[in-house]
Amino acid sequence: MANATPSTRTRLARLAAFTVVAALAAGACSGDDDGDSAATTAAPTSAAPVTTAAPDTTAPPTTEAPPVAATAFTLAYVEPAAGLLGDLATAQRRGMEDALNDINAGGGVLGGSVAMTTITEPRSGDVARVVTDAVAAGANAIVGPAGSTTATAMIPALEVAATTACSGSATAPSLTSSDTTGRFFRTAVSDEHLIAHLVDTLRTRLPEGASVAVVARSDAYGIGVGAGLTASLTAQGIAATIVPYSSSTVLFNDTAAAVVATGAQQVVLVSYGEGASLLSSLVKAGVPTTSIIGLDGMFTPRLAAQAFPSSPTSADGVSIIGTTGARDYIASLIERNPEGQVVYAAQVYDCAVALTLAAQAAGSTDATAIAAQMPAVTAGGVACTTFADCMSKLRAGEDIDFDGRSGTIGFDALGDPSSARFTTTVIAGGQLGETASVDIDIAAQRDQAAYEAAIASAGFTTNLQGKLTLLGFYSGPIDGIYDDEVIAALAAFQTSVGLPATGQYDQATDDALRAKLGSGAAAISQATADLQLMLTQLGYYRGPIDGKYSQAVIDAVKKLQADLGVPQTGVVDAATLKAAYEQGLANQPEPPVPSTTTTAPPPPTTAAPEPTVPPVTLPSTPDLVDTLEADPRFTTLAGLIVIAGLRDDLAQVGPFTIFAPTNDAFDALDADTLAALIDDPAALRDLLLYHVVPGGYDAGSLFEGTLPTLNGAMLGVSLADGVRVNGSAVVAADIRASNGIIHGIDAVLSPATPL
Repeated sequence: MANATPSTRTRLARLAAFTVVAALAAGACSGDDDGDSAATTAAPTSAAPVTTAAPDTTAPPTTEAPPVAATAFTLAYVEPAAGLLGDLATAQRRGMEDALNDINAGGGVLGGSVAMTTITEPRSGDVARVVTDAVAAGANAIVGPAGSTTATAMIPALEVAATTACSGSATAPSLTSSDTTGRFFRTAVSDEHLIAHLVDTLRTRLPEGASVAVVARSDAYGIGVGAGLTASLTAQGIAATIVPYSSSTVLFNDTAAAVVATGAQQVVLVSYGEGASLLSSLVKAGVPTTSIIGLDGMFTPRLAAQAFPSSPTSADGVSIIGTTGARDYIASLIERNPEGQVVYAAQVYDCAVALTLAAQAAGSTDATAIAAQMPAVTAGGVACTTFADCMSKLRAGEDIDFDGRSGTIGFDALGDPSSARFTTTVIAGGQLGETASVDIDIAAQRDQAAYEAAIASAGFTTNLQGKLTLLGFYSGPIDGIYDDEVIAALAAFQTSVGLPATGQYDQATDDALRAKLGSGAAAISQATADLQLMLTQLGYYRGPIDGKYSQAVIDAVKKLQADLGVPQTGVVDAATLKAAYEQGLANQPEPPVPSTTTTAPPPPTTAAPEPTVPPVTLPSTPDLVDTLEADPRFTTLAGLIVIAGLRDDLAQVGPFTIFAPTNDAFDALDADTLAALIDDPAALRDLLLYHVVPGGYDAGSLFEGTLPTLNGAMLGVSLADGVRVNGSAVVAADIRASNGIIHGIDAVLSPATPL
């Protein structure tokens, strides 16, 4: 490796602050929903927050304080539209409401109470308008959004509206450098640090020569985290492969078979609610539970029961790793609602408390003054762990360091937390069992992880592999590694379009690929834009952030490769990964390997040590299929679900909304048509899945527009004459089950039915 000049060493040192950017362009929680509903804004409350449906039955202990005066401060909670991030919304609202209860019980802020107004993200269009909606609703600061896509759009709007925001779950690394005005904060840990923690964990579990399979949703979150993880492992000489699956997948037999075929000794699942069904299929295919690791999206108390309804202990040994927060708070959430989501509740709680403490420290509701105080109230002062304790210290003129339920926080100059608390739970007895937490110093990890900047193009390479596979030129693994197989595939593509068969990605190849893909080139553009942003922050690139793999981008990558002493190919390849990793080892000490089986010593706080999460007894609640079978109006549909082989899938995962044709609706079908469907289970399954929508929509949350189904086609919803789907009337609304909602309808639907 060539020796680096002093200026080069400085630039390489800066790599650590912008790691895994392109690979994690829209991390988890990175993916936001697509759809077509308008934003709705709830009126601000006048004191404590309004409790939503299925509220917690008890509140956590609070410190007694005198009654507070009328509302002095309003927080806007940005709630995601129903769909992909619905589970996160449930958990985050719980954290938000707990925070407001504690704040107001602790005496409020600036001499008055704190209120909450809810802003629901639009399902499509200008998502940044949640900022103007929040300001119009009287909010002094914003908690949210849930996803990184909306956060990216919001950041410029924060400056225009002169307000500030704190997200508990937006994890994309690019958000760190997108905020140039210091108005965006997050208690969520950037995806690159989760990846670094996973790599350390896997290194302790893997024998010499072992490999890893990363099973990932084929969306921005799954491919982003998956590509970053596989590239990080590859840089350290550990074989890793991504096994992607569609986010609308219900049956995972083929996915499980692909995982088994890899021969991997450890399997990481980058999933959301469908993770239960995926887990079931993997175990049935023979994958040992002790080799399976799920991430944040699978951190739900009912995971084992959802995966194996009749034998939850079949999930024993599965590990779940995430940034859930303090174990005593998670235990409280589970105790109050054993079926509820918990992930990111602690992070949202801490956002709300930090914003109000910053307002008190600033002595003002001005958002600019609040933003200036966010780092000050979370680092460098006297430690305090409750709102009441922190507030009493502030009123006494003390400098405070709020250490919250998500960890020690300590916002840095870029608005990111300076520490992370990772929790590992191992399922035992069919329940969340052995639990351990470890606090990671992110600042130190950044110093030790310079090599990860070189894998920032893994997301670009992963997308390239996928597109070349789609076009029929590539059949290798989707692993984010630009190797000989990718070079050969790209050369074949270049030949097919009349370009020199170099196997190297250049501007002419980029133009030709975009012409072939049409609208399908959007993922390539996003990954390239994130790579451009990373190279800009490192000082290698000065061009526009336009998503085009131009000669300027190629030259910037070559400069990075020259500094690393590897061939200057213009694309971050396996040699660049290896060299960057070695550069990191040369300049930094070996990173410590944190234990996932013991709890790290807690930081100094004013609270007692956290108790271990106790086992939870989960109530027995009928699932969607059980509910249909027990209702005499839907026995035909229930029987067809069994014939189509969908019973386990619709019983185990969710939440789903089923628009269920009644027995009378099936009786109205032509007898030959029904008989033909019964004789063709694949066609029957396709038809039935057209009646199933991801997410739990009760009658009150349905909206005028369209909804995606598990079939892949869209359903049209009309509210003008009662609730109708594709013109069929809902005749029995809001039949609730443990994993979703059923609406009885008066006709059998098909994708050919007019919307």
